[in-house]
Amino acid sequence: MAYEMDHAEALGATLAALAPTPAPPAGKRYSPSTNWPPLLALGLSALAVASLFALQTALLFGSAAWGYVRLDTKILEHLAEWNYSATILIGALLGQAVATLIVIWAARRQTGMLVPALSLHSPFGGLKDYLWAVPCFVVFGALIGVLAQWLDPQAGRADILPALAMARSPAWWMMGLVAIVGAPISEELIFRGFLFSAIAKSRAGILGAALITSPLWAVIHYYSIFGSLTILALGLALSGILWRTGSTRVTMACHAAYNSMAFLGALLTPPGSM
Repeated sequence: MAYEMDHAEALGATLAALAPTPAPPAGKRYSPSTNWPPLLALGLSALAVASLFALQTALLFGSAAWGYVRLDTKILEHLAEWNYSATILIGALLGQAVATLIVIWAARRQTGMLVPALSLHSPFGGLKDYLWAVPCFVVFGALIGVLAQWLDPQAGRADILPALAMARSPAWWMMGLVAIVGAPISEELIFRGFLFSAIAKSRAGILGAALITSPLWAVIHYYSIFGSLTILALGLALSGILWRTGSTRVTMACHAAYNSMAFLGALLTPPGSM
């Protein structure tokens, strides 16, 4: 009988040792899962961003060349009204799709598990995290934007004029897709999902990841100094939200809500008021 009890205890201990370690309780801390080395992750992220701008440039020059080869006055007039905005936006949509696919490939290649690698799981606090994060981020972004406009109104107008022009073009609906759908998905997966996780898992840690990814995100927007500082502040805020909620789903929702506010503002701004 004693032998049977010892044997059962040994078997139980073996099974306990082989059992997977339970996950930490939700709501405790952000856990980076991307195993790419930071420099390699940075290179892949740069490739994803470069693909976006490359497609925009190629489509713009290609469509312009086609119009001039035809030498058709009506076509050229149509190009002047439609083609620039439409081509830029089509290129942006294609670039966002390609950039997203590159990041998805990289995440699956290294870990084999897309959701944890890009922090695409549900937030720690569930629906409550969306309810506090989205409105707080939108209000914060609006206040920062107003401050930047007040500090340098001329540069602020220059920053938003391209968006205003596209929002008032016949391709305005594409502008909505780029700003509200494409940008939040692609940029959050690149900067807060993939790159942030790779840097956070290194010696730089979570704070280092926020301080590295946020300026890089600001650089790709090509804004003025105060405009870039605005994007930098928004990037740091999104990094904090990611750390607090553990989910890029929430940062995507925040990004989409902020861009929706900006897009609606562009649509409602009367012509000639800027």
